[in-house]
Amino acid sequence: MGFSELPVELIYLILQFTSNGFTTLLNLYVIDRQTYRFLRALVYQSVRVTSARSLGSFYDVVTSLRPRYSTYVTTIQIGPECCIDSDDSLQLSKGLITQLRCVLGSLDNLKSLSLMVPRNALNEILDGLTVPFSLNAFVHSGEYSASLYRFLQTQSSITKLGWHRSTTESDADSLRNSLQSNPDLLPNLDQLEGSAPIVTSLLSLRPISTVTVL
Repeated sequence: MGFSELPVELIYLILQFTSNGFTTLLNLYVIDRQTYRFLRALVYQSVRVTSARSLGSFYDVVTSLRPRYSTYVTTIQIGPECCIDSDDSLQLSKGLITQLRCVLGSLDNLKSLSLMVPRNALNEILDGLTVPFSLNAFVHSGEYSASLYRFLQTQSSITKLGWHRSTTESDADSLRNSLQSNPDLLPNLDQLEGSAPIVTSLLSLRPISTVTVL
């Protein structure tokens, strides 16, 4: 059996464990375009952006080169998987923040969003952001702010929240006050990741069953 004759799901798993997975995918396109069409939907389901260059490339794909690929994306991770120290977050220029806002505005089927970026960048990304998606999971490395509050208000579908940053008692108090005064804020929250102050503030206010203290 040739590589292109393997089940699409198995080919996808192989690509995940190869260092040149996208090159292999492009080679497969030359060999078997039908398999490639099925496979690209799987490849674009989960997107990791770990550098300014990769963000620029993804922006080009979903806004001009292959706009229809944006419908495949259900998970996007901007920056590292976990980020407690702001120095580890993905640094973004004004231009890249504008590109990221445009990207997020095009992802109709997004369900999981991770934004490991500096706190000022997070505020600029979320400020007045209008998006077509409804998230199940949202993870960030910022601080509590008016722009974050307004974004969370629009995402009542969130069941998992990750707050990957050392948080002050003041920050935790502000979040707790918002949850107490607004029962429609994160009403379905079930899983929580964060520092001890965040976990303590939210645990009794929402139906949380799973907690991870960072």
